[in-house]
Amino acid sequence: MTHINNMGTVAFASFFMIPIQFMNVCFVIPWKRMANFGNTNCLCRCIVKCSDCGLNCFEKICDYVNDCGLAYIAITGDNFCEGQWRGFMMNVRYMLEFQYSMRVIAIFGFSLKLIIVILNFGTFMFFANDII
Repeated sequence: MTHINNMGTVAFASFFMIPIQFMNVCFVIPWKRMANFGNTNCLCRCIVKCSDCGLNCFEKICDYVNDCGLAYIAITGDNFCEGQWRGFMMNVRYMLEFQYSMRVIAIFGFSLKLIIVILNFGTFMFFANDII
């Protein structure tokens, strides 16, 4: 039964992202196109940059809160509001440990990507020498 509730919770969380995308389509994209026409208008460019920055910040905050809250909801099976709040509070309480683990994971992920790039380059050089 919790899987059905969690699917409704995911749909409910996705519903909160609709206004952000709506604002992006209705306001930011036309402003950017208007800014491209008038390169000399500083006020228009400033408004476009500020609205774009504010909308991106708001979108990143909502994504982060939704991800943390949905992860907590998936584990506990709480409803949306309670799960979002508890997931956020858990993140605040264990922020230092969470950031440390995220840094370790980022370093590990970058190392793996670098190894893959080096192996791909070595494979390319090996086959390139055979072709030439």
